Amino acid sequence: MILTLTPTEQIARTLTLCWGVMPLVLPKVPSVDQELAFAIDWAKSCQLVHSGQHVVFIRGEISGQIKSRAVLAHEVP
Repeated sequence: MILTLTPTEQIARTLTLCWGVMPLVLPKVPSVDQELAFAIDWAKSCQLVHSGQHVVFIRGEISGQIKSRAVLAHEVP
């Protein structure tokens, strides 16, 4: 399953049409670390991930850096 964070309800509704995608409207957070923490907390609350597992966070851009794709791997606490 792919958890997709999106800033708008309209994009989330469109993404529900994609097989294997779970869209989630993301509240405004100031940093990538907080976005990742929000996603992990949500996935843990739905029992989609458990401590010791790894998640991959893919982001189109990280503000303040050269435009590129960002891929972060993180172990679930």
